[in-house]
Amino acid sequence: MTTATTTPGGPLDALIASWLRSLRARNLSAQTLANYAAAAHQFDAHLAAAGAPAVTDVTRADVEDFITSLLGTRPQRPRTTATARCSSSSAGCSTRRRSTDPRWSG
Repeated sequence: MTTATTTPGGPLDALIASWLRSLRARNLSAQTLANYAAAAHQFDAHLAAAGAPAVTDVTRADVEDFITSLLGTRPQRPRTTATARCSSSSAGCSTRRRSTDPRWSG
């Protein structure tokens, strides 16, 4: 088990432990559990730093503030013409990407 799953802290601590237990019961991969635990504890630490003393005090604004803080720290990838118009899972994008990628040229 990673340390991210056992980090004590903020107002969501007991709920996170219960949630992770339910995820382990669903037999999710260790990497998935570690990622979910890290994200949950990061949100919990954000709430604690913002002064949310109890889970009942968490509001939509708290969640939006957390997401905004994450977006502010995320490195921005340069967008190319081929990928700027759609998500990576779009079939049209895959075709455009292949047509502009020299490795796929015939």
